[in-house]
Formats: sequence, C-alpha cells, structure tokens
Amino acid sequence: AAKLVGKQTAYRQKIQNCTQSLLDNFLAVVNAAQISTKEEDDVGENTQIAKEQYEVEIKTHNIVRAAETLICIISELKEKYLFSDFDTLNKNVENANTAYDDCRNESEDALADLQREIAAHLDAIETSFYTARLT
Repeated sequence: AAKLVGKQTAYRQKIQNCTQSLLDNFLAVVNAAQISTKEEDDVGENTQIAKEQYEVEIKTHNIVRAAETLICIISELKEKYLFSDFDTLNKNVENANTAYDDCRNESEDALADLQREIAAHLDAIETSFYTARLT
C-alpha cells in the first residue's frame, strides 16, 4: 500500500510540474508577443526582435515537451489500469475453470454410478433370462 501511495504521489508531482510548465511557458509566449511602445534604433530593435523570437521558440519547445510528458503519463496510467485489471480477470477465469471442473467431475461421477447401476441391472436381467430358459 505504501508503494502504491508513493507512485501516486510521484505521478501527481509529475503532472503538477508539467501543467505548471505549460502555464508558465504559455504566459511567457504571450508576454513576448506584446507590442513594445519603446522607440529604439533599428539595430537595437532588430536585436530585441531576434531575442524575443528565440525566447518564443524555446518556450514553445518547453510547452511541447511538457505536453509530451503528460501524454506519456496518461499512456502509462492507462496501461497500468489495463494490466492491473488482468489480475482480477485471471482470478475470475480461474474461478470459472474451477466451477466447470467441479461440474465435470460431478457429471463423470454420476455417469460412472449410472454405468455401474445399468451393468448391475443388465447382469440381473441376464441371469434371470438364462435361469428362466434352463427351467
């Protein structure tokens, strides 16, 4: 149980970190897109634009990386849910197999009893038939 709680905490922490990264980087992209009202010379303005473009590229890359991490976490959780459910499914199949085996054994026992009973009756009939013919 403690192991499961530790895994849940780790997943929650990863999800929190990724969503925070998405939010922070998105806000940084939006802030970089704001139009500056400062009047600068052409060289300074071009440098500032290049710097902002580079920052936006980095932030969008960070957004994509955080989104991919979240997708991987979701995929992992789905797999864990599916595969952990196989234990229950296997138990149910085992229980059904046991029930069918019990039913088969009971049927085989009943058939064996019926076979012995029929054989005994046939012996009795055969004996009475031959004794009746001889007399």
